[in-house]
Amino acid sequence: MGIVCCSPLEFRTPAYIAPNTKTCFQLLIGGTRLPASFDVVKKVRNGVVAYQANSGYNRLMTNDLKLFGPLGILVGTWQGAVGHDTAPDRERLPENTPFREQFVFTPVGPVGNHEQIVHVLSYTRTAWRLREDGPFHLQSGYWLWDPLAKQVMHSFMIPRGLTVLAGGNAEPDATVLRVTAVVGSSTFGICSNPFLDREFRTVRYESTLTFNSPHSFTYEEDTQIQMKGRDAIFHHSDRNSLEKVM
Repeated sequence: MGIVCCSPLEFRTPAYIAPNTKTCFQLLIGGTRLPASFDVVKKVRNGVVAYQANSGYNRLMTNDLKLFGPLGILVGTWQGAVGHDTAPDRERLPENTPFREQFVFTPVGPVGNHEQIVHVLSYTRTAWRLREDGPFHLQSGYWLWDPLAKQVMHSFMIPRGLTVLAGGNAEPDATVLRVTAVVGSSTFGICSNPFLDREFRTVRYESTLTFNSPHSFTYEEDTQIQMKGRDAIFHHSDRNSLEKVM
């Protein structure tokens, strides 16, 4: 798990010559400092030098949240007292629902896709209608930071049979994050179960996170739905402001 193999081609130029394998590997991934739990091993295969970073999930954790780029601020538990949800009701008309919610973000650590290294936060999201004890929305997923591509990604699943992988560009110190997914895309896309795809097809997802301070962020989501038999797109929207509680 978590094995990263750098492309040997990257190491044929003098720019990647370094005094040790770990420094060499850091240069490849754009200068990002690897946590101590990363072991970089030099390997020679058929006369070609390659570098491999091995990381076990049980020893990945690091307190250096800078590795997570703009996502580092999210680590912890967040609560929002009054959010606003607009979704189709039983008659497929707009229904506005105030709600409270909680996010919990946990570092997973560096994950390797061969020469790509992404720094990952797992999260859970639970929302309750005001004055109700049982949640009306559950969500789990991941936020990912690719430091070399300067890209954030948001993958999640809800227990309705729908998954999303959204992405967008960002700087390491960004205070506003925007991610988008479009149905049919082979990269940042949307997948629904057959019923939802037929009756409530999600054609686009947009989300914006704004960090107001180290202890506060606001989000706005627009899930665009093509309902069967209707020309107009329904904008299922959610927004809330959350405070870090721990």
